[in-house]
Amino acid sequence: MRNICFMTGNLSNPGGTERVGSIIANGLASKGYNIVFASISGGSEPFFPLDSSIKTVTLLKKPGKLNISYPVSNIKYKKMLIAEDIDILIVIESMATLFTLPATINLNIRHICWEHFNFTVDLGKYGRRLARQLAAIYCDAIVTLTERDEGLWKKNTLHNNQIVTIPNPSPYKPQYYDKSENKIALAVGRLTKQKGFDYLLQIWSIISKGQNDWQLIIVGDGENRKDLLSFIQTHNLEARKYCR
Repeated sequence: MRNICFMTGNLSNPGGTERVGSIIANGLASKGYNIVFASISGGSEPFFPLDSSIKTVTLLKKPGKLNISYPVSNIKYKKMLIAEDIDILIVIESMATLFTLPATINLNIRHICWEHFNFTVDLGKYGRRLARQLAAIYCDAIVTLTERDEGLWKKNTLHNNQIVTIPNPSPYKPQYYDKSENKIALAVGRLTKQKGFDYLLQIWSIISKGQNDWQLIIVGDGENRKDLLSFIQTHNLEARKYCR
């Protein structure tokens, strides 16, 4: 079986990219693939459960300044790829390709960039924009979460590779219930700008005027929590909107 390495910023983070990365890694491990899960920095203990056969590696114990940590992590990563005899490298989130592209020079490794950000979102970071352009040219394939992002990658990069859409897997089994008895709209996620909970509340404040028997429940936490709660209070939506 082939040796596959997943690369993320910090495997101990409780984020969505770490969750879906763990799901896919576990699925491949169950089929007999040899999996290594590498973090650029942070703890070596994964937040989400991993199959016992999966090896975890942390390149840098503590994140440092980029001009110092960058060459060190590249050297460590290249050594790890060689030592583990990696055949396929899957980079979770394009920003990490700034580390992996130099490390894979002269190595016979299939390099895949699995992007989890909307192409129009760069958080004001030049490095993210640069990483996307480099990934489009030098990676063997780009995987996006939506067809819209696939189109944006194809339109806005000088891509030399395959760009495909693979939606995120769900960790939950489908459950069926009588919708007529449960008039609840549930939104779950990190309360941050790019998730669009502010737009959700704006829309709900309009449509709920004629739907008083419906309830919106928002579950999550993040830096926009106070702003969302303020909107709820200002628009007198407390009876039907919650941030838990």
